[in-house]
Amino acid sequence: MIKYSVHKIGFVNFEAIPSVKIGKLAVDINYKKKYKGIGSIMVELARGITEDLREIGVACRFITVDADTRNNPGVVDFYLKQGFKLNEKYKRDNTSMRLDIFSDIETLEEAGTK
Repeated sequence: MIKYSVHKIGFVNFEAIPSVKIGKLAVDINYKKKYKGIGSIMVELARGITEDLREIGVACRFITVDADTRNNPGVVDFYLKQGFKLNEKYKRDNTSMRLDIFSDIETLEEAGTK
């Protein structure tokens, strides 16, 4: 329901939910050894970018990724540790996953870190 001030003015039907997609996240084997946790840092950067977008009024509810399990069988576990959830109904070659930014923000606010 859309509200302007305290007045209801109607419904908006979205075909899709506004999201930011991580197109390809990979760490060269040489950097993986030298800089432990660099993949997690890159996901944190994506979270920061979506927070900046939200603050200037750009709609964004999720960060999504299609995890390439053929080239990296452990990638799903990596994203699960980052807070992503599986998109069970979305079946493609890769494993579709999402991170709900709103619940991420609410968790930070509840913890008093926001």
